[in-house]
Amino acid sequence: MCSIALLQSIGTHASDFVQTMISNLKLLFDEYVKNSKFMSSSLVGSSNVSDNDPIDSSLHQLNVNIADLEGDYDESDDYKHYLSESSTKIEKSQLNIYLEEPKLELNSQIDVLDYWSKSSIQL
Repeated sequence: MCSIALLQSIGTHASDFVQTMISNLKLLFDEYVKNSKFMSSSLVGSSNVSDNDPIDSSLHQLNVNIADLEGDYDESDDYKHYLSESSTKIEKSQLNIYLEEPKLELNSQIDVLDYWSKSSIQL
């Protein structure tokens, strides 16, 4: 039979494991967001770049070069870029929204279509 100390130990390790997994998910999601912003910003010129950050400066130069080559750069693109960045900073990420959802019981009956239709409205 399992002792109470063993069960408590498993519970502690499980809690640590879950926290580690959540932390890793957040790191992966942040990396995904950075990469998606890089891909979208490489298509649009950006003028609010700090010269102190060599990565931002090189990205800015890349954006300027792309804009010069394509010839269809529009100043409103900077504003669109600003809006997309500011809106993502205010809102919770999709990962955080998902992680904050109430937990379901292990063997609960789930209506997948109902869950999907309700969840798609949030996202």
